[in-house]
Parts: sequence; C-alpha cells; structure tokens
Amino acid sequence: MNGKRQFGELESVILQEIQKKKKATVKDIHSFLKNSIAYTTIMTVMNRLYEKNILKRDKISRSYIYWLSDSNYFSKFLDRIKKKLFSNNSVEMVSCLLENNSKITKDELNKIDELIQKMKKEKK
Repeated sequence: MNGKRQFGELESVILQEIQKKKKATVKDIHSFLKNSIAYTTIMTVMNRLYEKNILKRDKISRSYIYWLSDSNYFSKFLDRIKKKLFSNNSVEMVSCLLENNSKITKDELNKIDELIQKMKKEKK
C-alpha cells in the first residue's frame, strides 16, 4: 500500500454530490442522503475532507458551504486509475466499465453513445 488512505463510501458519495452541485452544505448532503446518515457524521466527514485539503469552505451565517479544492479532482483521479489499472489505455478502462456492469440500462448506453459521438465530432 502506498500510504495514502482511499476514500470511504460516504466520502465518495459526498464528493460526487458536491461535484454535481458545485457547492453544498452539510444540510444539503444530509437531505440528499434522505437523512439516512446522522447529520453529525456527515459534518465530521466533510470537515475531515476539508482538513485533507480536498474540500474548501466558507462560513455563511452558522454553517459552512463546501466545494472541491481542485475542480479537476475527478479527472485527475480517473487518470490515476487509468494509468495504474489499465496501463493508461482508455479502451481497456471503458471496456471494463461496460462489460462488468450488468445493470447498465439501454438509456444509459444511449447517453454514452451520444457522448462518444459528440467527442468524435470535437476531435475532427
């Protein structure tokens, strides 16, 4: 192991939701999770992500609003995965994601196809 701690499931969910929203409070995340996890647990995890410099925050009134400290965080994270697990091969990575996902819907496949077509046009 390289000494770096991998994100837990709750950390990943929080980071994904903050990426979608751009900014979020603990209350936003708590609501998103439909109150299934204690507010204080979410607050602790978000504070730890802030202490690790993964999130930034500003105090607004009595609460904090959080956002990713690096807007390219997920891109860089996927690049590291692609490099380590797939020898930097995009085809291998996408193939693995598609072939090992039996729950992927036809609608999702259509959206993926649309993204591919869009990228092909941009690469011309």
